[in-house]
Amino acid sequence: MTHFFGYSQNLLKLDGKSKIELKIETFQIAPNPFTDNFTIYTDNIKETFQGEVMLINFLGQVVYQKQMTFDKDSSITYVNGFENLIPGIYNLIVKKDNEVMMYEFLVKS
Repeated sequence: MTHFFGYSQNLLKLDGKSKIELKIETFQIAPNPFTDNFTIYTDNIKETFQGEVMLINFLGQVVYQKQMTFDKDSSITYVNGFENLIPGIYNLIVKKDNEVMMYEFLVKS
């Protein structure tokens, strides 16, 4: 599993001026590398929220974009539909209101 901790001090609101305090303390992505699906594990969600999940290829093209519910009572969010995705390095972006979290992600060949 890939663990990401303590990103709140590095993230800015989309206005580029003010820092944000994340409502999600920890994201874990598994498996990494992945083939046709992966799971986002979250800890410490204080409230259920609608977020946008995007996968961006190395050319900056959005190859996946979907609104998803992140539930405070469930720490697991399944993301699938990547059967035709070519092998490579992708950025995973999760957006919630003005909060943006981005992670580099490997795709299994």
